[in-house]
Amino acid sequence: MKHIEIIKDYHKVTKVIRNDLKKYLQKHNRKSLVIGVSGGIDSALVCALVKPVCDELCISLIGRSISIQGNKKDEVQRSRLIGNNFCSNFRHINVDLLYDNFKNYTQHQIEDDNTYKIRLGNIKARMRMILLYDLAHVYRGLVLGTENLTEYYLGFFTLHGDSAADYSPIQQLWKTEVYNLAEYLISTELNPDEAFALKSCIDSNATDGLGISETDLDQILPSWKTKHDSTSSGYKEIDKIFIDHFNGKKISKDHTIIQRMNSTNFKRKGMIFVSRNKFLK
Repeated sequence: MKHIEIIKDYHKVTKVIRNDLKKYLQKHNRKSLVIGVSGGIDSALVCALVKPVCDELCISLIGRSISIQGNKKDEVQRSRLIGNNFCSNFRHINVDLLYDNFKNYTQHQIEDDNTYKIRLGNIKARMRMILLYDLAHVYRGLVLGTENLTEYYLGFFTLHGDSAADYSPIQQLWKTEVYNLAEYLISTELNPDEAFALKSCIDSNATDGLGISETDLDQILPSWKTKHDSTSSGYKEIDKIFIDHFNGKKISKDHTIIQRMNSTNFKRKGMIFVSRNKFLK
C-alpha cells in the first residue's frame, strides 16, 4: 500500500473534484444536482465545491434542509446560511408529522434506549434520502453524497440512508482534509457571505443530525472531551490513528477506533448474494 499522509495541495484537490464532476455531468446529461444540507461541514463543503460547476454548466444546485425531531436550532440556522448562499433552489422542510406516523410502526418496546435512538436515527436518514431521490427524479439530477473517508472507515453512516448517493465528491478525503479544504476555499475564492456561512460550519461541533448524541464523537471517541476542545480536533486524532494503522504502525486491536472499524466492516462490503456459479456446478 502506498504511504498515506494528509494532503497539502488543496488547489489541486479543488481542481480535480470540479473537473471530474463537470465531465461526469456532461457525459450523463444531468440537469441538476441535489443535496441534503445539514448545517454540518461536509454538506457545506460539497455545496461550496460544486456551485461553480453548476454555474458554468447552467444547471441547478438543489438543496434541502430536512429537519426531523432532534435537530438543533443552530444546525437549522447554519443549513439555511449554506443553502441560501450556495444553492440556486433551496428550501427548509420539516417532516415531523410524517416521522411521527412512521415511528408508530416501530418495535420500540424490545430494545434499550440507546439502541432505539440509533434505529430511529436510521429511519430519519432513510426518510431524507427518499425525499432527495424524489427531487433528483423530478429535476433529472444526481444526488450528491457528503460522506468522507474517516466516516467510511468508522462505519459512521446509515446503509441506504446517508450512504446512498450517485456522486460523492469528498468520499476519499479524511475529515481533517475536509476542514482544511474548507479553510482553503474561504481564503482563496469565497465572497464574505459565503465565507461566513462555511466558517460557521467549521467552527461548530460535528453532529450526526439525527438526535442520537450531542456530537459525533460522543459515539465514536467517548473520551474526546478530556483531550480536545472541539470535534475537529478530535477528528485529527482519529485520522492520525487510521493513517498510522494503514501505514503499518502497530495500533492495538482493542483501541476503540480499530474496534469500530472492524465491527462495521459489513457496511463496506455491499450487498451479499449467492454466486450464480454455485447454481451451475
